Amino acid sequence: MSSSLISFLLVRFYTELLSAEQYGTIDLITTTASMLIPFFTIAIVEAVLRFSIDSVNREHIFTAGIVISIAGSIVYLVIGSPVLIRLGYGEYSYWIAALIFLQSTGSVVSQFVRGVGRISVFAIYGVIKTAVLVLCNIVLLLGLGWRIEGYLLSILISEVISAVFLVIKAKLWKYISQQFDLITIKSMVKYSLPLVPSSLSLWLLSATDKFMLVKMIGMNANGLYAVAHKIPTLISTVNEFFLRAWQLSAVEEANSQSKDRFYTDIFNAMASFLFIGASIILMMLKSITQILVSENYTEVWRYSPYLVLAMIASSFANFLGTNYTVTKRTKGALTTSIIGAGINVALNFVFIRLMGIIGAGLATMISYTVTALIRGIDTRRDVKIQYAYASMFISVLVLLVQATAISFSWKYERIFHAVSILCICILNRKVLVLIKSAFMHKRACK
Repeated sequence: MSSSLISFLLVRFYTELLSAEQYGTIDLITTTASMLIPFFTIAIVEAVLRFSIDSVNREHIFTAGIVISIAGSIVYLVIGSPVLIRLGYGEYSYWIAALIFLQSTGSVVSQFVRGVGRISVFAIYGVIKTAVLVLCNIVLLLGLGWRIEGYLLSILISEVISAVFLVIKAKLWKYISQQFDLITIKSMVKYSLPLVPSSLSLWLLSATDKFMLVKMIGMNANGLYAVAHKIPTLISTVNEFFLRAWQLSAVEEANSQSKDRFYTDIFNAMASFLFIGASIILMMLKSITQILVSENYTEVWRYSPYLVLAMIASSFANFLGTNYTVTKRTKGALTTSIIGAGINVALNFVFIRLMGIIGAGLATMISYTVTALIRGIDTRRDVKIQYAYASMFISVLVLLVQATAISFSWKYERIFHAVSILCICILNRKVLVLIKSAFMHKRACK
């Protein structure tokens, strides 16, 4: 939690030092690297996590993950880098090569440590990674005046140092095998291969808007949109911690007779937390923006509201997508992601022309919502969740009105906020009672 909050607070630092165009360029480079990693490494990191949880052949799993990540990075350098140079990335194609290599191998190392149950080590790794990133940012961006290169170099250094920590602390050299278990590798590849197009589809779902903004409006627009995206990440960041724990719990409960009830309770509680949190963030959006970003970016609050709702839909989609991990039925993840990605591309083409940057956020919100709905239907064969349909529908409708009031500067905006929060709290009062009970119980124990 601390590492993610520090990263969030760095937004002010970045917006003070980087222009919108520079920020947009950085965002495009890191987004491109994120897209290419699963493609060139056949999404092997997903298999490393899933197979290391319940496998006894952990040496073969770890070795296979590292070898495939390194091989994929080499293939990118030979094939992918020249292509990106022709597409106009220039020298940044080599920065992308370094990002692919260090982030893919770092992810294999960290997810393996997580999969074998070394959660405390995994948590410390996150703190170290962020601390090194902050220190390098101060030295390289502020001290030396390096802008784009300083930002990217900071990421690379933090990846190296944090990965070295994991190797030493978890003694990962013990998991290096000199032999390849072809059966294990075949099973891992069979699991991860369908996730490659799925990952690419998820990338299209989450990042198409950035590339289309660059093409249709310009790099400056992408910079503003990237900063606007930072505020809604308050929701996705907090929910990410929950989903990391949930992914492990879901595997453990896979064969439980009370699985349906367990999934139902967790999902509905998560939904209520997200709805209440989103309404509060929307109410405080302008104030948060003024604190977190420099004066050159203060208008980005107008582009954030629909992205806040998109993060809720994304959280639902990721929660339901865990079922594909548990059952190893990864083709379902592929199908739903492709549908969502197709909708996102089509809507971005229309909405960006009509509403500019706001349209990109609206398209993202709708595409994530459709993905979550389809996954909810598709995963009923695995687990039957009893959704709180009425309260969820009304909560989403109220949040949609609240978000629209901000983006298009409706009159009496404060009244909309007050009524929205009241409605959301009433609709999701069970979670508030749960929080109160937990707090009272904690005080009683003391």
